[in-house]
Amino acid sequence: MITQRTNPQRIVDELSGIDGVRAALIVGRDGIPVADVVMGEDEELMGALSGAIFATINRSMQRTGLGELEDLVISATAGSIQAMAAGDLVLVTLADEHSNIGLIRLALRRAVASLLWDDGGESPSF
Repeated sequence: MITQRTNPQRIVDELSGIDGVRAALIVGRDGIPVADVVMGEDEELMGALSGAIFATINRSMQRTGLGELEDLVISATAGSIQAMAAGDLVLVTLADEHSNIGLIRLALRRAVASLLWDDGGESPSF
């Protein structure tokens, strides 16, 4: 759960500032947006779709015995979606085809570590 020290809007603002990122969201596992920066997209629809994609792949991972889904990258001809679990939340980015997927992934990892650390977990290792 997000604590008073965590500013989810700051996190999505930083993620959306990465070159090529068209949208950044923090959603609950149910797909309801907690914070977002969405340009030209419907944030509620994106949140619902992101939540559904993450939940479906998570169930598949569990059924195959691989455990809980931690993160995913879905690449398409016009860009990619990256999502990463942060406790009961999921951080999501939608990026164009020219974006740096590795840079986005690193930023997502740092954001997740920040959220989990504020939640009383171990301090971030980044």
